[in-house]
Amino acid sequence: MTRSHSTLVLIGYGDIARRLAERLPDREIVAVARRRPAPPPGHQGKWHGHPIDLDDGTPIPEEAVPAGSIWIYLAPPPRHGTVDPRVSHWLEGAMHGPAAAIYIGTTGVYGDHQGGWVDETTPPTPQHDRGRRRLDAERQFTDWCGQRGIPLTCLRVTGIYACDRLPVERIRAGAPVPRGDQAPWSNRIHA
Repeated sequence: MTRSHSTLVLIGYGDIARRLAERLPDREIVAVARRRPAPPPGHQGKWHGHPIDLDDGTPIPEEAVPAGSIWIYLAPPPRHGTVDPRVSHWLEGAMHGPAAAIYIGTTGVYGDHQGGWVDETTPPTPQHDRGRRRLDAERQFTDWCGQRGIPLTCLRVTGIYACDRLPVERIRAGAPVPRGDQAPWSNRIHA
């Protein structure tokens, strides 16, 4: 099996993972979420949905981690603390290493640069626990994959938007919005 046809393992099957699965209708996919994930409409490839709660110590079944697969880790960290125990649980429970791994993180690891430009060479200096949790997750993946010689890509994604994800109702309800002079440069990515 060549890498381009490896099974995709989507850990954290939420909106973005679903959108990815929709764009890969013939691919074999393993999807992991708290509740058993269903394939998107029109998916023709093999589908394996696994209900795994990364918070409660649920063992990771061997069939959820096929050898030679490509992992895309999209599960968010918990809401509290400075470490990501969900990543720890996944990495400790994985029976087989992937051919490659992609960790979807956040630009929040860079911290507040007071309007200064930030790029991928900027050292991470998270100033909030959420960013610290994400940086911890990156480091766990970096160490784990590095020890095993597994290629890893950490994507630090910024604000995700889509037509169905805009705060239109909040704005209609009169929620405050920033004035133009209060809205610094930012980078958004479409879902």
